[in-house]
Amino acid sequence: MANKAAIIESELGLEQKVIALMACIVQELKSSHERKISSLNVSGLQLKLLEALDGSLGGTLTVGQLKAKMPDDFSNVSRTINKLTKMSLATKKRSAEDQRVVHVTITVFGRQVCRTAQASGENVTISLSDGDLKQLYELLKKI
Repeated sequence: MANKAAIIESELGLEQKVIALMACIVQELKSSHERKISSLNVSGLQLKLLEALDGSLGGTLTVGQLKAKMPDDFSNVSRTINKLTKMSLATKKRSAEDQRVVHVTITVFGRQVCRTAQASGENVTISLSDGDLKQLYELLKKI
């Protein structure tokens, strides 16, 4: 993990410092969140898929819909869904109308894991005032 103080004191240009600090902060927040959910035995990607399912109508989405809801282009969504089904966090069912379509549904246990992870993730903060958060948000929208 990068050292924020080293970035700040470096000879990098201002834009490079900003980019390096943003990357550092993202990594710190991601690591903090993953430490908090590690006791649930789910990965960050697994949790993102569970959150997408939990927020969907009826707790069901197709594999294609799940892929579309991911913030990044994850190539291993199908493999991760298979892991979720083995862990009893989700179920899969092939469409009767179109055999190419697979519906994924979150289980009750999956909802419990998702909600527990979300509750533990709520403790991850960046310690800024409301005014600073609003300013940062507006600046980030411009990038």
